[in-house]
Amino acid sequence: MPGKSCRDISARKCVGDGIYWISLNSTASTAFPVFCDMKNGGWTLIFKGIAGVPGIVSDIWQSPSTFNENSLKALNIENCFKNHYKNRIVQEWSTFSPTQARIVLYSRGKEDVVLTFSTQNTNNMNWFTEANLQTSPWQDIHEKVNNYFSVVGYCPADRGCRDFYINHQHGGCPGDIGWLTIGNIYQGCDWEKKHGMTSFLYSKKTSNVNWNVYADVGASEVFAVYLR
Repeated sequence: MPGKSCRDISARKCVGDGIYWISLNSTASTAFPVFCDMKNGGWTLIFKGIAGVPGIVSDIWQSPSTFNENSLKALNIENCFKNHYKNRIVQEWSTFSPTQARIVLYSRGKEDVVLTFSTQNTNNMNWFTEANLQTSPWQDIHEKVNNYFSVVGYCPADRGCRDFYINHQHGGCPGDIGWLTIGNIYQGCDWEKKHGMTSFLYSKKTSNVNWNVYADVGASEVFAVYLR
Protein backbone atom coordinates (compact mmCIF):
# COMPACT_ATOMS: atom_id res chain seq x y z
CA MET A 1 0.00 0.00 0.00
CA PRO A 2 1.24 3.53 -0.71
CA GLY A 3 2.08 5.76 2.22
CA LYS A 4 -0.01 8.75 3.20
CA SER A 5 3.00 11.07 3.11
CA CYS A 6 6.77 11.05 2.92
CA ARG A 7 6.92 11.15 6.70
CA ASP A 8 4.65 8.12 6.85
CA ILE A 9 6.97 6.24 4.49
CA SER A 10 10.10 7.27 6.41
CA ALA A 11 8.56 6.04 9.66
CA ARG A 12 8.12 2.57 8.16
CA LYS A 13 11.67 2.08 6.91
CA CYS A 14 15.01 3.79 6.39
CA VAL A 15 14.92 5.35 2.94
CA GLY A 16 16.69 8.11 1.04
CA ASP A 17 15.57 11.21 -0.85
CA GLY A 18 13.72 10.54 -4.10
CA ILE A 19 10.42 9.81 -5.79
CA TYR A 20 7.77 7.83 -3.90
CA TRP A 21 4.07 7.14 -4.41
CA ILE A 22 1.55 8.30 -1.84
CA SER A 23 -2.23 8.33 -1.53
CA LEU A 24 -4.23 10.73 0.61
CA ASN A 25 -6.76 7.96 1.34
CA SER A 26 -4.29 5.05 1.40
CA THR A 27 -5.63 3.30 -1.71
CA ALA A 28 -3.36 2.26 -4.56
CA SER A 29 -5.79 3.43 -7.25
CA THR A 30 -5.48 7.08 -6.14
CA ALA A 31 -1.71 7.09 -5.61
CA PHE A 32 0.45 9.75 -7.25
CA PRO A 33 4.20 10.41 -7.32
CA VAL A 34 5.91 12.95 -5.08
CA PHE A 35 9.44 13.98 -4.25
CA CYS A 36 10.42 13.18 -0.65
CA ASP A 37 13.12 14.95 1.31
CA MET A 38 13.89 12.12 3.68
CA LYS A 39 17.24 13.23 5.06
CA ASN A 40 15.61 16.26 6.71
CA GLY A 41 12.77 14.30 8.28
CA GLY A 42 10.26 13.11 5.68
CA TRP A 43 9.05 16.25 3.90
CA THR A 44 6.62 15.99 0.97
CA LEU A 45 7.22 18.41 -1.92
CA ILE A 46 3.90 20.02 -2.91
CA PHE A 47 5.02 22.97 -5.03
CA LYS A 48 8.09 23.96 -7.02
CA GLY A 49 8.72 27.15 -8.98
CA ILE A 50 11.51 27.61 -11.52
CA ALA A 51 13.19 30.99 -11.95
CA GLY A 52 12.87 32.46 -15.43
CA VAL A 53 9.75 30.45 -16.31
CA PRO A 54 6.64 32.58 -17.00
CA GLY A 55 3.71 32.41 -14.62
CA ILE A 56 2.48 34.19 -11.50
CA VAL A 57 3.32 31.92 -8.58
CA SER A 58 0.29 32.85 -6.47
CA ASP A 59 -2.06 32.23 -9.42
CA ILE A 60 -0.70 28.71 -9.83
CA TRP A 61 -0.81 28.17 -6.07
CA GLN A 62 -4.49 29.21 -5.83
CA SER A 63 -5.64 27.43 -8.99
CA PRO A 64 -7.94 24.42 -8.42
CA SER A 65 -5.80 22.50 -10.92
CA THR A 66 -2.57 20.60 -10.44
CA PHE A 67 0.48 21.54 -12.48
CA ASN A 68 2.70 18.82 -13.96
CA GLU A 69 1.73 16.56 -11.06
CA ASN A 70 2.64 13.34 -12.90
CA SER A 71 5.84 14.56 -14.49
CA LEU A 72 8.63 12.56 -12.88
CA LYS A 73 11.16 14.96 -14.37
CA ALA A 74 9.77 17.72 -12.12
CA LEU A 75 10.25 15.70 -8.95
CA ASN A 76 13.64 16.85 -7.72
CA ILE A 77 15.32 19.98 -6.34
CA GLU A 78 16.96 20.99 -9.62
CA ASN A 79 15.80 23.39 -12.35
CA CYS A 80 16.37 21.07 -15.34
CA PHE A 81 12.62 20.64 -15.92
CA LYS A 82 11.69 24.08 -17.25
CA ASN A 83 8.20 24.42 -15.82
CA HIS A 84 6.50 24.94 -12.49
CA TYR A 85 5.07 22.06 -10.46
CA LYS A 86 2.11 21.70 -8.09
CA ASN A 87 0.40 18.58 -6.79
CA ARG A 88 -3.10 17.99 -5.40
CA ILE A 89 -2.01 18.40 -1.78
CA VAL A 90 -2.07 22.20 -2.11
CA GLN A 91 -5.82 22.07 -2.72
CA GLU A 92 -6.41 19.14 -0.35
CA TRP A 93 -4.57 20.79 2.52
CA SER A 94 -7.07 19.79 5.20
CA THR A 95 -7.08 16.15 4.05
CA PHE A 96 -3.28 16.02 4.25
CA SER A 97 -3.52 17.73 7.67
CA PRO A 98 0.06 19.01 7.93
CA THR A 99 1.71 20.13 11.13
CA GLN A 100 4.61 21.97 9.49
CA ALA A 101 5.60 23.63 6.22
CA ARG A 102 9.09 24.15 4.91
CA ILE A 103 10.11 26.68 2.26
CA VAL A 104 13.46 26.10 0.59
CA LEU A 105 15.26 28.14 -2.04
CA TYR A 106 17.82 26.13 -4.00
CA SER A 107 20.63 26.86 -6.44
CA ARG A 108 22.49 24.01 -8.15
CA GLY A 109 20.81 21.55 -5.81
CA LYS A 110 22.06 23.30 -2.66
CA GLU A 111 19.93 25.07 -0.06
CA ASP A 112 20.18 28.87 -0.12
CA VAL A 113 17.42 29.64 2.40
CA VAL A 114 15.21 27.50 4.64
CA LEU A 115 12.12 28.67 6.57
CA THR A 116 9.79 26.49 8.64
CA PHE A 117 6.23 27.23 9.71
CA SER A 118 3.65 25.71 12.00
CA THR A 119 0.60 24.71 9.98
CA GLN A 120 -1.74 23.41 12.66
CA ASN A 121 -5.28 24.70 12.17
CA THR A 122 -4.38 26.49 8.93
CA ASN A 123 -5.41 26.37 5.28
CA ASN A 124 -3.34 26.74 2.12
CA MET A 125 -3.49 30.53 2.27
CA ASN A 126 -3.24 31.57 5.92
CA TRP A 127 -0.30 29.42 7.08
CA PHE A 128 2.29 31.81 5.66
CA THR A 129 2.38 34.41 8.44
CA GLU A 130 4.86 35.84 10.90
CA ALA A 131 2.92 34.26 13.78
CA ASN A 132 3.40 30.78 12.27
CA LEU A 133 7.07 31.24 11.41
CA GLN A 134 9.26 28.87 13.44
CA THR A 135 12.73 29.23 11.95
CA SER A 136 14.43 31.51 9.43
CA PRO A 137 17.94 32.86 8.79
CA TRP A 138 16.86 36.42 9.65
CA GLN A 139 17.32 37.56 13.24
CA ASP A 140 15.28 40.74 12.93
CA ILE A 141 12.16 39.36 11.27
CA HIS A 142 10.08 39.41 14.47
CA GLU A 143 11.43 42.80 15.51
CA LYS A 144 10.60 44.85 12.42
CA VAL A 145 7.11 45.92 11.33
CA ASN A 146 6.18 44.17 8.09
CA ASN A 147 4.04 45.76 5.38
CA TYR A 148 3.69 42.33 3.73
CA PHE A 149 3.89 38.77 5.01
CA SER A 150 1.54 36.78 2.81
CA VAL A 151 1.23 34.21 0.02
CA VAL A 152 -0.33 36.81 -2.27
CA GLY A 153 1.83 39.85 -1.80
CA TYR A 154 2.05 43.07 -3.78
CA CYS A 155 0.10 42.66 -7.04
CA PRO A 156 -0.61 45.86 -9.03
CA ALA A 157 -3.25 45.25 -11.68
CA ASP A 158 -2.08 43.10 -14.60
CA ARG A 159 1.58 43.59 -13.76
CA GLY A 160 2.47 40.39 -11.94
CA CYS A 161 3.05 39.83 -8.24
CA ARG A 162 5.65 39.72 -5.54
CA ASP A 163 4.40 36.55 -3.84
CA PHE A 164 5.33 34.74 -0.66
CA TYR A 165 6.36 38.27 0.10
CA ILE A 166 8.07 39.18 3.37
CA ASN A 167 8.79 42.89 3.23
CA HIS A 168 9.50 45.67 5.68
CA GLN A 169 8.71 48.79 3.68
CA HIS A 170 8.12 50.26 0.23
CA GLY A 171 10.11 53.38 -0.45
CA GLY A 172 9.40 54.27 -4.05
CA CYS A 173 11.84 51.58 -5.28
CA PRO A 174 15.08 53.11 -3.88
CA GLY A 175 13.84 52.59 -0.32
CA ASP A 176 12.33 49.11 -0.72
CA ILE A 177 13.47 46.90 2.17
CA GLY A 178 12.63 43.28 2.90
CA TRP A 179 13.61 39.63 3.30
CA LEU A 180 11.93 37.50 0.60
CA THR A 181 10.07 37.96 -2.69
CA ILE A 182 8.94 35.29 -5.14
CA GLY A 183 8.16 36.60 -8.64
CA ASN A 184 8.41 40.16 -9.86
CA ILE A 185 6.35 43.09 -11.09
CA TYR A 186 6.41 43.66 -14.84
CA GLN A 187 8.16 46.97 -15.58
CA GLY A 188 8.67 47.35 -11.85
CA CYS A 189 11.63 48.65 -9.91
CA ASP A 190 15.19 48.50 -11.20
CA TRP A 191 16.06 45.88 -8.60
CA GLU A 192 13.36 43.62 -10.12
CA LYS A 193 14.31 44.30 -13.73
CA LYS A 194 17.86 43.19 -12.96
CA HIS A 195 16.66 39.66 -12.22
CA GLY A 196 13.90 39.14 -14.78
CA MET A 197 10.19 38.48 -14.57
CA THR A 198 10.11 35.34 -12.43
CA SER A 199 12.86 35.50 -9.85
CA PHE A 200 13.28 34.28 -6.29
CA LEU A 201 15.09 36.90 -4.22
CA TYR A 202 16.17 36.81 -0.60
CA SER A 203 18.30 38.64 1.92
CA LYS A 204 21.78 37.12 2.16
CA LYS A 205 22.29 38.82 5.52
CA THR A 206 20.85 37.91 8.92
CA SER A 207 18.58 40.94 8.65
CA ASN A 208 16.40 42.61 6.06
CA VAL A 209 18.10 44.35 3.14
CA ASN A 210 17.54 47.19 0.74
CA TRP A 211 16.66 45.35 -2.47
CA ASN A 212 18.82 47.82 -4.41
CA VAL A 213 22.02 46.77 -2.63
CA TYR A 214 22.72 43.89 -4.97
CA ALA A 215 25.63 42.48 -2.98
CA ASP A 216 23.19 41.73 -0.15
CA VAL A 217 20.53 40.09 -2.34
CA GLY A 218 20.59 36.45 -3.38
CA ALA A 219 18.74 35.01 -6.40
CA SER A 220 17.84 31.31 -6.37
CA GLU A 221 16.99 28.90 -9.17
CA VAL A 222 14.23 26.97 -7.41
CA PHE A 223 11.46 27.84 -4.93
CA ALA A 224 10.03 24.81 -3.12
CA VAL A 225 7.28 24.25 -0.57
CA TYR A 226 7.15 21.07 1.50
CA LEU A 227 4.71 19.75 4.10
CA ARG A 228 4.81 17.08 6.76
